[in-house]
Amino acid sequence: MKKITAAFLVLLVLGCSGWRGPEMEAEEYPLKTGTVHIYQLKGFSSGDSMVSTVIGTRRHSSSDRTLYVDSIAYFADDSFNYSIEEYYYLSGNHLYYYGEEGSYLTEPIPLIAFPLYEGRFWYLDDEDTLGEYYECIEYDTIFLEPGRYRTFCIEHSNTGSSGLVRYWYAPDVGLVKFSHSIPHGESQFKELLAYYPGGIPEDTTGDE
Repeated sequence: MKKITAAFLVLLVLGCSGWRGPEMEAEEYPLKTGTVHIYQLKGFSSGDSMVSTVIGTRRHSSSDRTLYVDSIAYFADDSFNYSIEEYYYLSGNHLYYYGEEGSYLTEPIPLIAFPLYEGRFWYLDDEDTLGEYYECIEYDTIFLEPGRYRTFCIEHSNTGSSGLVRYWYAPDVGLVKFSHSIPHGESQFKELLAYYPGGIPEDTTGDE
């Protein structure tokens, strides 16, 4: 009985203190130059794998923003397909997607709100509370090729798109999984195969 009472008091204190559980801060999202993510793709016309490398920052003069530049290389059957640059920036408590090479967005997309925690909710456009929104629906453990990750799962509600879109982010690793499930079409999936925070080693095979 004493154990039950103690547990109840702990829950009561946590509830009254506003404790939200684990959080992911902006500093825990990997934007360091040289960071490399390798993903397996399914359902993408661009290829069956991709390599994402943070290659540095760039000043966008018209918006006066410092952009983080990702070089994305797509492969099909281990053969290089094509590459493109994508742009991101941090502002306030959000990470924004700013478009790709040759095509900046007039309305950047707020991919993540920081601190990120289960239950966090934000709109694509703060002034359109009936439109698209994002919600962190779960903090859980998932198992992928490189190992086990504690992740925050974000669900994107888009009335103009069919299916269910979800992103899984792990602190200090970034995006580890993505899914766009389409009921009557080809769904898309992206899963992390390897992560190199300091860049891909020169020799990953051990051969001389």
